[in-house]
Amino acid sequence: MNYYTGKHKCDLDIKGRAVIPSAFRKVPPEILAGDLILSPSVEEDLCVEVYPEPEWESFIARIAGAENLGLGESRQLLAGLFGDADRTKVDRQNRLAISHPLREVLGVDGADENVTLLFVGAGSYFKIYLADDYAEQLEYRSEEKRGLMRKYLSGPSRPQNGGENGKG
Repeated sequence: MNYYTGKHKCDLDIKGRAVIPSAFRKVPPEILAGDLILSPSVEEDLCVEVYPEPEWESFIARIAGAENLGLGESRQLLAGLFGDADRTKVDRQNRLAISHPLREVLGVDGADENVTLLFVGAGSYFKIYLADDYAEQLEYRSEEKRGLMRKYLSGPSRPQNGGENGKG
């Protein structure tokens, strides 16, 4: 289920609502008609992740069944995820309401004017950032992504700089 791709800017209004990008609304109707779960990212600061309910349940099941977590660790992690998450629905104007605590995660609570958000597709879910914060972190993310791609997607390991001893 890879519904969410690309980067899309949209405004967060004073009431904490943002229109879901049209590209993200091209999903099976039952996905948008169902609940969406918003949760602070477990990987990044200043980021909220948005999961369709079936994907959230799958995510939680993976954590609950993780063999490398003890029962206490699993319960602690799940309690944190459930405690910080918010369940919502998309309204008739295709807006997503972002709760007060999750706006604080993004760093926009108390803003007197509209704020520009960036919705970033992540396959079966999407992420929300402040557009300005995302731009500032883009260079770091690009280098990190290149490193991961080199590590996991490149062919057999090859010496760099012309050979093992640096001579070419």
